[in-house]
Amino acid sequence: MNLLFGGGSLGGLMKPQLYRRLSPKQLVRSWLRQNILWSAAKASALQHEIVQRSMSQLSEHNHEELDSLYTRPTLDLYLCNKYWNFITGDDLSKEEVQDLETAKSQLTHYEKIYSLMEYGSDLNQLLTALETRIASNNPSLPQTIYRKSRHNESENVIKEVEACLAAYYSIIDDAEAQKCTEWVRKAEEDIGQNIALLFINFDESVRDELVSRSPLFARFDLEKQKFFK
Repeated sequence: MNLLFGGGSLGGLMKPQLYRRLSPKQLVRSWLRQNILWSAAKASALQHEIVQRSMSQLSEHNHEELDSLYTRPTLDLYLCNKYWNFITGDDLSKEEVQDLETAKSQLTHYEKIYSLMEYGSDLNQLLTALETRIASNNPSLPQTIYRKSRHNESENVIKEVEACLAAYYSIIDDAEAQKCTEWVRKAEEDIGQNIALLFINFDESVRDELVSRSPLFARFDLEKQKFFK
């Protein structure tokens, strides 16, 4: 009757009863629990979508088109790990704790997939920048004569290409050690092809010298045929 004739609101009537039974601490704890469970369910769906993306497209697609949709579950995992003791308080049953642990495991699994995709995406961006820097030393291209920089000298660029090769083979070797043949193939398709295109910019005599003095260049030279079928 007070609600109908006294001009009160439903929220106003419920608020005193709500705060008698739930403290602000309990409200925050409940919010964190629900957020973790919801984020784990979302990560379970996103992990099937993210692996279908190319490593060369992930950064732009994630940050510019989806407003960092793929990144958010990893942030929720950070909050989950940081406040785990607070979230799993004494008021939970064993079944509820088990649900939270399952959600945490799902978020941890998703973070591994996302970290690998992000690592490959960053590596592809470095390869694109290196290709531009190598091209700036070609005098036949318009205006490259005005882009001289000691950072783009051959020795400096070759050192960075070798570092990218080391990063590429760290992905390949880790995937092969865990017998993840799908990830080996994905890394070869999304990253190895870009490295192979980068090698085209080197003169034959330069490639021969690099192969003779660097095990990483020699290894890639033996495998290059798979990228030019």
